[in-house]
Amino acid sequence: MTLVELRPEAFARALPLYRAAEGRFPLIAAVLHGVQRGQVLVDRRDDPRAAAVVTRFGFTYVMGAFDDGLAAALAGGERLVPSYLLWYSPPPAWRPWLEGARCRERVRFDFVADRARWLDAPPPTGVRPLSAELLPAADELGLGITSRFWASAADFEANGFGACVLEGGRVAAVCYAAAVVDGLAEVDVATRPDAQGRGLAFAAAQAFVRECRARGVAPTWDCFAENAASMRLAAKLGFVPARTYPFYTFRTPR
Repeated sequence: MTLVELRPEAFARALPLYRAAEGRFPLIAAVLHGVQRGQVLVDRRDDPRAAAVVTRFGFTYVMGAFDDGLAAALAGGERLVPSYLLWYSPPPAWRPWLEGARCRERVRFDFVADRARWLDAPPPTGVRPLSAELLPAADELGLGITSRFWASAADFEANGFGACVLEGGRVAAVCYAAAVVDGLAEVDVATRPDAQGRGLAFAAAQAFVRECRARGVAPTWDCFAENAASMRLAAKLGFVPARTYPFYTFRTPR
């Protein structure tokens, strides 16, 4: 199979494959909808039967039945912009080929408002919207919001949203959307190490979930199964486990 790389204006040709697939990953859908950066490799330019989507930062998802064409692309690596791939839920047939790559289990959570008793309480004080002006301060937490996910601060402000807690002019905790597409907002949350253990991430995430509800989008929370702190925070907010999936990371060429 010879892979063809679609031009951005043709990415939507792979949307039927994504909609027919089992997983729903906002970062992948955002590329297919042309609202975030990435690559789409397909088996044929018109009416593709298989597609591989790779975001600018390396998040990868494969739909349809690929053969040695995809293996050659991963083994060579020269066709891919990122050199480090983070592969969502590879098809079982590919997993033996990925032996030796790092594999961890991730958990997808869905938000259940009936479990979020905090929604009936007044919003926490000291939480601010994550504006374009605050993004550099948020990036002190190592998030790289405008390099990993959004094209620029203006892009984030126009198409994303978030909330943060400030202390002494610095962002102590932040919760923001890594992608907003198909009525879903991909949650990312972080706390400065010296501010952990004081409920600041919970406060920022509360504000984020409230904003999701105001915008009519559903927050989606994914984390690694061994990330006990994230699992606890998700449950405290009213998220419930929906499914698990394997997540492989490796460098190309492979």
